[in-house]
Amino acid sequence: MGNCEESLAAGAADCGCGFEAGTNCSALSAAWYRYSCSHLRRDAAAWMGTLPRAIRFTAKGRHVLCVHGGTRVINRFVFASQAEVIAEELAGVDTDCVVGGHCSMPFTRRVGDRLWHNPGALGMPANDGTPRVWFSLLLPTADGLRLEHHPMSYDHTAAATAMRAAGLPEGYARGLEAGLWPSEDVLPPAERALRGRHVGASAYPWPPDRRTAA
Repeated sequence: MGNCEESLAAGAADCGCGFEAGTNCSALSAAWYRYSCSHLRRDAAAWMGTLPRAIRFTAKGRHVLCVHGGTRVINRFVFASQAEVIAEELAGVDTDCVVGGHCSMPFTRRVGDRLWHNPGALGMPANDGTPRVWFSLLLPTADGLRLEHHPMSYDHTAAATAMRAAGLPEGYARGLEAGLWPSEDVLPPAERALRGRHVGASAYPWPPDRRTAA
């Protein structure tokens, strides 16, 4: 469950995305959230309310926690440049790796022997000037695990056309086509400086857990 599912299930007044009032992000989100509220069936919204707020699993002896935003706050933005925030988030949970999204930018950061991994988003480009969206694979290897960031191309033109036909904000439609966000209110300075800079596929090898390695 993410903040959008939480808000839609509860019939909340806004998406709960964590945008500051009066910002461009807040204004844009208000428009698509109104559309979602008016078009989503109530049984679908109720189903969203049954989704787990976190998923845990173990792979190759490593414990992984999947959340939407932060480990305690569902809509917390956690960006690659925020080393202190990442360390704080990891310190508050008993797990080896946190997979957290919300900020829509793919990255992996290591703190000691623990990881924070953002797979990117399928619904938003990475603000890198390409219309690609992102997903991750967590793969077992002979020595441990490997986390891979992969771009995905899709018919972004058709998606943008459908958004315009539905009367959704033009900024989002242009964003899908150009691969650039219509607003950067939430971005720290380091991420703003990366606007339009191409993001490539990457892989992060994770050593075996020393507690269980022979």
